[in-house]
Amino acid sequence: MDAIVDETHRHKKKAACHAFGGEGLRSCISAGVDTVEHAIELDEATADLMKKKGIYLELTAYHYSLSDYTLRDAKATGGKYSLQALREKSGRLGDIPRRKNFLCSGAGPFPHGVQAREFAYLVKYGMTPAQAIQTATTAASE
Repeated sequence: MDAIVDETHRHKKKAACHAFGGEGLRSCISAGVDTVEHAIELDEATADLMKKKGIYLELTAYHYSLSDYTLRDAKATGGKYSLQALREKSGRLGDIPRRKNFLCSGAGPFPHGVQAREFAYLVKYGMTPAQAIQTATTAASE
């Protein structure tokens, strides 16, 4: 990860990390990526390190609240794990209004054009409506 991020930054590009949690996420953050997509199993220490390093987080909350995911999770894990529950815990972690967050434009498994539903989750997790809108405008443009 260090080599990937170093080389990316040497070319004046941003390095993104697509990870749910654990060692993979920690390796990305330690290496100094610029953004993390998902971080569904975010813990407090990792959230604090992201905040300290100024790493942007793209939560993807709406995506993992869809019934297709929640039903599949419940069936596959016997109800032991839920991406929606993990996402909510991570979304509320680490003082979200003061963390660097951005909203991405991926359509995922839902129709293109409904990404604005993500704003409601950002507000639910502690942002003001204006802060949520900034995730898709000024923060995303950075």
